[in-house]
Amino acid sequence: MPALCRAQGWPSEGYRLPDHPVQRAMLAVHAEAAEVDEQEIPAGVDGCGVVTFALPLERMAHAFARFEQLEGAVRVADGMREYPELIRGPLATDAASGRRRLRSFDSSSSIWTISLLSPLRTVAVN
Repeated sequence: MPALCRAQGWPSEGYRLPDHPVQRAMLAVHAEAAEVDEQEIPAGVDGCGVVTFALPLERMAHAFARFEQLEGAVRVADGMREYPELIRGPLATDAASGRRRLRSFDSSSSIWTISLLSPLRTVAVN
C-alpha cells in the first residue's frame, strides 16, 4: 500500500484508514473484480489495523475466476506464479500450489480460493 501511494503521488500517512485514497482505490478494484457496487462491500479492520473488504464466497470465487481480465492483472498473476513464496512465505499453501496449474490464495480468515488455470475453474471454500 505504501508503494501504491508513492506510485500515485498520494501521501502515505494514514494509508490504512478507510478514507485514504489508497483504500478507496482498492475498494474500487475489489468491486470491479467481483462485479458489485462499492456500497455492497462491507469493510472491517484486520489484525494489523488495515482496512479489509468482505465479499460473499460466490463473489470471491467470481473475482478470482476473472482476475486476469482486469487491467494489469496478467502481470500480477505471472509474478504470483513465478514467485509464489513471496505471497505468504515458502511454506504456505500458496507457495506449494503456485508453480502448478493452480492459483490459490489462503487467507488469514480461513477462506481458501483455488483456480485451476486450464480450463479455468474457481472455487472458494470457508
